[in-house]
Amino acid sequence: MENLPTKVSDYLDFLLPGLSRKRTPLAWPPDVFGVVASLLLRSGAYRVAAIDWPPANKKSRWVPYIEKIGEKWRESYQAGAPIEVRRWWQEMIQNKALDIRDLGKHRSLCQALLQLLAAADEASEGAGVPSRTEEFDSFDFVARTTLHRNNGATLCEQLANGSIRVLPKMHVPQSGLTIRSFSKHLALIVGSEIAPKWFTLGSSKPAEELNLLLIPWPPKIHETAFKAVKPGKCVMKNLPRQFGFFEFERDNKKGFTKSLIEIFQTAEESVGPIDAVILPESSITDTEFEELNSILLSQGVYLIAGVNGPRNADGTLGNCVRYNIPLAGYEVPVRQAKHHRWKIDGAQIRNYRLEKQLNPKRNWWEHIPIEDRTLNFVAFRPWLAMCALICEDLARPDPVGDIIRAIGPNLVIALLLDGPQIPERWSARYATALTDDPGCSVLTLTSKGMAKLSRPRYKRGYKENAETIASWKDIRGSTLRIDLKGGEAAVLGIKIDRREEWTADGRDCGKQVGYPLLHWVHLLANGKVLRRFDLRE
Repeated sequence: MENLPTKVSDYLDFLLPGLSRKRTPLAWPPDVFGVVASLLLRSGAYRVAAIDWPPANKKSRWVPYIEKIGEKWRESYQAGAPIEVRRWWQEMIQNKALDIRDLGKHRSLCQALLQLLAAADEASEGAGVPSRTEEFDSFDFVARTTLHRNNGATLCEQLANGSIRVLPKMHVPQSGLTIRSFSKHLALIVGSEIAPKWFTLGSSKPAEELNLLLIPWPPKIHETAFKAVKPGKCVMKNLPRQFGFFEFERDNKKGFTKSLIEIFQTAEESVGPIDAVILPESSITDTEFEELNSILLSQGVYLIAGVNGPRNADGTLGNCVRYNIPLAGYEVPVRQAKHHRWKIDGAQIRNYRLEKQLNPKRNWWEHIPIEDRTLNFVAFRPWLAMCALICEDLARPDPVGDIIRAIGPNLVIALLLDGPQIPERWSARYATALTDDPGCSVLTLTSKGMAKLSRPRYKRGYKENAETIASWKDIRGSTLRIDLKGGEAAVLGIKIDRREEWTADGRDCGKQVGYPLLHWVHLLANGKVLRRFDLRE
C-alpha cells in the first residue's frame, strides 16, 4: 500500500483511468463501495466520520433515510444513482486535490464518503447470497453474473485491476472500530497476495438446519506414514543443516469407498438427510475423492475432503481441500492448496512417537509445494456461507486472516492432521479468535488415526482424549468436544440462531444474521447410532 498514489485524484485514476474526472458516480453500487471504502481505509478517516454521527440534519432519521436511498438506487441503478448519491460523489471529486492522509481533517467530506458507502451497502442487500425465487430481482441477477464473469473474485464491474475487490459479507464485527464495522452486505478486500473466490448456489433450501457427517478417516495411522525425504526441485536448497523435509502418505486400503458409503447410508437411515460429508486433511486420494463425490453429489450431498496427492513433477506431494459446487446444471471443481508447510519439531516428534522416522534434534518441513494461494467461499443458503482451511492455515493469520474477517463466513471448517481436538490445543485457541471477531462458528476435524497416534509421555488423560476427533466453537463461548467413544463417525446437528448486528453508523440487520449453533451429536458404529448427545442450551 505504501507505493500507491497519495493524492485522491491519482488514487481514483489508479482504480479506474479517468475516474477523477467523472462528475457522476459509477452506476453499479459495489463499484462505488470499493472506491469510497478503500479511500476511507487508506486515510483512516472513517474514525472521524463516526465521532459526530449522524450528520446534523439527519439525527433522528438516518437509518430510514439511507435505507430508502439504497432501495431507490437498487431499483434504478441502470439509469444512474439517486440525486443524493450524486451530490456526495461530487463533494469527493471537488476535493480530489487533497492528500489522502488529510481526508480526516475535512469532516463534511468524510461524512459524504461514509454516506456513499452506506447507500451502496444498502443497495447491495443479498448480493451474491442464495435467495428464494420470489425474492430474486434483476440486481441479484447482475450480481451473480458479475461474480461468475470475474471467476468469483469480485462483485465490481469496472474496478477490475485486482488492487481491491468487493465480495458479499455475512457478519459485521460487534467490537472494535475498523472499516469492516461500516457495512453489512459488502466486504472490501485489499491486496492481491491471495485470490478469494465466491460461489453462490443457484437455489436455496428453506431449511434452517444443517446435518454434517464427520468421517475421521483413516481410523489407524502407523508411524511409518511419516518419512524423511530428499528435497525436491521446488524447495529451498540452502536451509541450515538442522532442517529437513518429511512426507505424510497414508496407506491405501482396498474397500475404502465402500466403507465410507456404508457409513453415509447408516447416517441417513438413522438421523435423516445429510447435507455434507467432511473428511480431514490428507485423508483420501484424488481417485477416492472422485469415486465418493460422484455418488454423494448425485444425491445432493457435498463432499468436503482433505486430499493427499497427487505427486507433482518436482517431486513434492500435493495437499489440498477439494469439493465440487453445482451451478446451473454443471459442476465447478474447487481445489484449494494448503498455504503453509507443517514444521514438526522435537516435541511433536516425541509426542507422535516418530523418533525412528524423524530425528528429534532437527526441525522437519512438510514436503509440499507452495502453490498460488486461493481462499474459496461457498454460499449454501441465505444465512450460511462457508470456507475451509487446512491445518496451519487456521493457525497462521497471514494471508487469509484479513479476508476471513472482512467477509465473516458463518462457518469455518478446518481440516487437520493433528492430535485430539481438546480445548487446550492450539486449534481451539485460533478458533476462538474467529468466533470473537467477526463471529464465525468454527469446526476443526482430525483423523481418528492421528488422535490415537498422539501419546504425550508427561500428560495425564491422553488415553481418554484419544478419540476426540473434532471440536466446535460458536458464540456461546465454550469449546465443545466431539469424542467418538468407540464409534466410527459422528453426525452434527446444526441449527441457525438469528441475531441482530449493527454497523458503526447505526444501521441494524434486523435479526437476519445467521449464527450456526451445534444442537446435537449422534455417534455411529456398526450400522447404527451408538450414542446421542443433546447440546442445546
